[in-house]
Amino acid sequence: IHPVSKILAVKNRTPEIFEKTRMFAQIKDYFIYRLTGRYYTDHSTASDHGFFDITNRCYWKEMLEFTGIREEYLPEMVPPGTELGNITAEAARELGLDPETKVNVGAFDQACGAIGAGNIKPGIASESTGSALVTVATIDRLAEDADGSVPTMCSGIPGKYMYQPYCTGAIIMKWFRDARS
Repeated sequence: IHPVSKILAVKNRTPEIFEKTRMFAQIKDYFIYRLTGRYYTDHSTASDHGFFDITNRCYWKEMLEFTGIREEYLPEMVPPGTELGNITAEAARELGLDPETKVNVGAFDQACGAIGAGNIKPGIASESTGSALVTVATIDRLAEDADGSVPTMCSGIPGKYMYQPYCTGAIIMKWFRDARS
């Protein structure tokens, strides 16, 4: 699931490709590049990568060193919802858009879905079912004694976090089928 695992698979199976790679980015980050000419990602998206320091909201230096991923080969990190400016003139021509079209880094799908469901402060939880069954609960700060057993990510709201225990949609359907037997 996590990009660091996929990057390490490339490094271990095809090291020549890993060595030639100059950008490790999610598809959303690539679209931003096509529109702005620069690679950006946001804290909520990066917090699921496996090489993100969720406490300090930056790339996790020790993990990058361990994996051999160079920080300059990763998108620039900004808070979710950051306006990045106008699309490039080339993107405007190519896509038939107004050159004044603004680009916003946004956030990852579950973070945006939580906001859309009104899950914007502690005490509120939301659930979505699609390719994954995901429950999200917004929190203001990380628990100091957390043992990491509940996946915690950056929220789509700058400065907030969210607990995000999830399972794939197929697993929950299997459980439902088996529980009825």
